[in-house]
Amino acid sequence: MSTRSSKLTRRDFIQLCAAGAVCPAVGMPPANDIVVGLEFGVAKICVTVGERLPDGIIKVLGIGQAPSWGVTKYSIRIDDSVNACVHEALMNAETQSGVKIRRVVLAVNGMNIAPFPSGPTWDDIFEWEESCYTTRSDGLLRRVTLADCRRMKNGQIVSGAGSWIENSRHCLKAHKIEIERLVFSPAASAAAVLTAHQREHGALVIDMGAGTTDCAVYAEGVLIHGDCIDSGGENILDDLAHDLCITNEGAEKLLIEHASLQPAQSMSGGRILLKEAHELGVSCQEVERKTLNEIVCYDVHRMLRFVKEHLAARGIQLAALGTGVHLTGGCSHLPGIDVLAQEVFGIPARLAQLHGILGVVPGSLENPQHACAIGLTKFTRSET
Repeated sequence: MSTRSSKLTRRDFIQLCAAGAVCPAVGMPPANDIVVGLEFGVAKICVTVGERLPDGIIKVLGIGQAPSWGVTKYSIRIDDSVNACVHEALMNAETQSGVKIRRVVLAVNGMNIAPFPSGPTWDDIFEWEESCYTTRSDGLLRRVTLADCRRMKNGQIVSGAGSWIENSRHCLKAHKIEIERLVFSPAASAAAVLTAHQREHGALVIDMGAGTTDCAVYAEGVLIHGDCIDSGGENILDDLAHDLCITNEGAEKLLIEHASLQPAQSMSGGRILLKEAHELGVSCQEVERKTLNEIVCYDVHRMLRFVKEHLAARGIQLAALGTGVHLTGGCSHLPGIDVLAQEVFGIPARLAQLHGILGVVPGSLENPQHACAIGLTKFTRSET
């Protein structure tokens, strides 16, 4: 788990971006409007094309994705490999949806950004940049001066995303794509899975991705905290590959097809025959099922504990979250993860379900890895 100093540096404030999910009833664009969400993830680049219906429901018209070569939890490279991945994801989404993409709502994520409560005291404010982005309780993105930012009491500032946003903008410009809005990725995931009732009564959304684990906390209808934790599915794969002496590809196969967090299965015996293709042929290796599940259980427990400790350090009262924990992201596929999360957080935990979404692409809504990209389509266009 990464730690961040509470004292902000000038570099942190190169640019600030907004975080917050908007209720579909607020600022709704015209009926049958097309909204496109784009997420630069560590494992994949995902583009979702949605049509906003008159009642605010989003109909998913297409989902395109591609491997995210050149994207890490810390940065986005500007090179041909990233451009090729973006092109593939965009073309797949356009082919499925029949929509020519020209504007996107972009998810902002990664470990270079850090949230802080609004209204901090900055002794050396005169040394920092004179413009920034901040969020208010209505979730709308506004550009304000740092002096104005000091007076904001009902939002959250997300700092350090300047180079990430600029590299994203540069990459999309090569494809003649305009960024119409920036959204903090934890809020995008929450927008996809939380109802208005759940936001009002308190909820914790945990999106366990490949590179990071995003968390968003809602109370009284608004986002009160969101952050990215430096731990994700890649950590599990690295530990499996190291401890079992297998490749990362073999570790991913075991994790997806055989891993379980359910106590009965975790402690059960038996062996798994892992076949891996190599240049010289196919190798076979037997893996103890119990050992596999012990490694996975330890890592997932640690990831959830990191989130709990992180929230506790920021004064989040879990007992006050009336609707409990909502789990999404690739790691939420693991059987028994809801039981483990309930044990760690001490409040009810469940697998998140998409809310206010209709799917016309077979299988598109069953994959929790799409929560962030789908949630982006619930955000209205920026106000002018």
